[in-house]
Amino acid sequence: METLKEAFYAKYPENRQILAYFEKANGCECTWENLSKVRLQKYVDYMSDRIAPNSVKSYSSKLKAVLTAYNEEVTLPKDYAKVLQIRTDASQHVYLNDDEIRMVMNYEPIKPAEKIVKNRFLIGCLTGARHSDYVRFTLKNIQENELHYVSIKTHTNTVVPLCPYVEKLIKENEEKEYNN
Repeated sequence: METLKEAFYAKYPENRQILAYFEKANGCECTWENLSKVRLQKYVDYMSDRIAPNSVKSYSSKLKAVLTAYNEEVTLPKDYAKVLQIRTDASQHVYLNDDEIRMVMNYEPIKPAEKIVKNRFLIGCLTGARHSDYVRFTLKNIQENELHYVSIKTHTNTVVPLCPYVEKLIKENEEKEYNN
């Protein structure tokens, strides 16, 4: 029988922080035996104090999906799914106008890490690409005056017009180590 962590990481290997929130909220390891409605509620409350509501919903849904997949193999708290059912808040869209984008472009970073963050942000801002996509852009993505890539999330082939400034940013960051 797989442990809860093994089952979760098999399905969501990139989301280790989700179980870490459970462990921090409850002061115990996240195991099948340590699941209870009280501990699941502490987990939800802990996240609600620290991250955006829609992230709480997403993280809770992922944990619930794993629990539901194993509900015939392990004993789970009664109504665990209700505790992990989080209502969605309306998304709040934030936009920069052209003047604000120019201010970011003209900002002179103090530290090398700031420059990487600034450049990555502007690549995303000027292309409309998701973070998971634009952090992977290299000069190989540039063909003629277009940026070509396959979206990580949707697996969609995407082509966007390329402004020279984005090409400059990609060149600057291509060889740099980058930590999310």
